Amino acid sequence: MSKIAVIYFGHSHLAFLIPFLYNRPLDERKSGNEIEHYVFDVFNHSAIFAQNENKLEYGMRSSGVVSFNPELLEKVRKRISPDREIVYASLFGGNSHNALTLLSSDREFDFIVPSAEDLPLDPDRELIPSGVMEACIRHNCQAFLDDLEGLAYSTQAPVYHIISPPPILDEATIARGLVNNPFFAGLGTKVTPALIRYKAWLMHTQIFKKTCARVRATAIDPPEAGVSGGKWLVPDCIASDPTHANLKYSGLVFREIETRLGGHFAGWDWIK
Repeated sequence: MSKIAVIYFGHSHLAFLIPFLYNRPLDERKSGNEIEHYVFDVFNHSAIFAQNENKLEYGMRSSGVVSFNPELLEKVRKRISPDREIVYASLFGGNSHNALTLLSSDREFDFIVPSAEDLPLDPDRELIPSGVMEACIRHNCQAFLDDLEGLAYSTQAPVYHIISPPPILDEATIARGLVNNPFFAGLGTKVTPALIRYKAWLMHTQIFKKTCARVRATAIDPPEAGVSGGKWLVPDCIASDPTHANLKYSGLVFREIETRLGGHFAGWDWIK
């Protein structure tokens, strides 16, 4: 039996994942490896989100080479006991597709996902080239792809990337989540049709999976129990806003990781 420390780095999806761990009881059935979760404290390192010269970076690009912030890796080394096997989990860039397609623009569009050409098109919307859509999503999440690449290239430990939760099917549910949401203030309230949002999520997912394959990270798909019809976030896993999943879904993700690593929940703490 091994003692495994899973280290989580990320942005907004990480912040939504953490509360599930509060007051979570230890597994009574102690089978397999001891899995401890260690979460980078995104709340008290808010500069990770700043877009200025004081930004605390995850991935750092210099002369075309991407690495991970050594200061953060040093925090891990100082916090984790040497008898723990370290595994990293990435939650980078979970909402780049939503930023582009959650709400309808004045110029309504549709597109083909090359790997899913059987998905129907809306004849009333402008068809744009799939390459243009992929380039837009990639541009929107390039910094997060650098985060993932930098982490994978800066450690010998296994790296997992947790794929973003699938989209919400019901447009009315999304519209309710927009009410009093400061992020979407002034952007309108017309929700993009579900299938187009799914296509954007699928293309976003494929971009991250391609990066995972290139840097030898392992992509973890959304847990089956959290997905309806192979495409949609199940209703009881929807958070209070229109772009994240809730505590139930978070629990499914943690248990999926524990299953992958062949063990049981043995505690959690912060990387401060």
